[in-house]
Amino acid sequence: MKNRHRLPAALLLLLLAACGSAPPAPQPARIEAALQIEQDGARRYARGEFVVAAPRFGEAARLFASIDDATGATRNTLHQVRAELAAGQAVTALNRLTTLHTDAPAWAIDIAQLQVQAHLALSQTDAAATALAAALEKCAPQCPHTASLQLLAAHLALAKAHPQEALTHAATALQHLQNQDQAAETANAWRLTAAAQLALKNPDAALTAAQAALEIDRRLALPEKLVRDWLLIGDSRRAEKPGAGETTDKATAQQEGAGQNPARFAVDALQGGRANNTPDAVAAYQRALDIALAAGLDTLAERARQALMTAQSGTP
Repeated sequence: MKNRHRLPAALLLLLLAACGSAPPAPQPARIEAALQIEQDGARRYARGEFVVAAPRFGEAARLFASIDDATGATRNTLHQVRAELAAGQAVTALNRLTTLHTDAPAWAIDIAQLQVQAHLALSQTDAAATALAAALEKCAPQCPHTASLQLLAAHLALAKAHPQEALTHAATALQHLQNQDQAAETANAWRLTAAAQLALKNPDAALTAAQAALEIDRRLALPEKLVRDWLLIGDSRRAEKPGAGETTDKATAQQEGAGQNPARFAVDALQGGRANNTPDAVAAYQRALDIALAAGLDTLAERARQALMTAQSGTP
């Protein structure tokens, strides 16, 4: 759950523009080359090819810099940082942010958010807290980044072993995400809710939240997120008391309503909704392993394999 690899709005718009039916107006050769490379990076990022996408964005950034387009250079540098974070290259990403020179206020919150993510990936909670405070100050009292910042605050709270605080931030994020077309962020909020509920020893509520994330990630077809969802479901199943997990009409109605009314569903999850009739822990871990292997997610595959072996051995 440390990495949040949703397709940024700038990348999404770039892909949509590339798919337009009208031919683009003629551009100078270097501008056209830079835009094409940036679009290629966006396509690869969308396919989860983060290791390949990162240098493509770097190449585009250098081309934009060579024609004195500071906006294009900064935009692609930030795209490169996102790809590096998604690829697990947090040190490289953080070093790149440190050497990024821009005084444009428009990039300030983006840079601060990426710094938080990098520090969290490196377990540098104090530095993450400092960067998050700077981002929240720039966003005050509210800005389009509010939900994302609340999710980062939830990540940080979990990293500092403050699950109740994480739960509060996740619920606040869900409130801001209500009626917004941000499915990936909504799924992130449910995963954080599940992790916090597990830490608070509320496995039924954790399972409900993890299933809500799973339903969204299936629609988005995101293998990494699906693996994390199934791992959370497995952890929730293992933490349940014997005999728990029976399906109820109320639980089914809650799950079906997760996408339509996430704020109301958040309240139900926080109160400890009953688990739905999903596979037991061993089957959940096996699903996580199968997806990770099929998608080539080696680190997550090893994590799922270890969880599966532990569950099969009956170790608490």
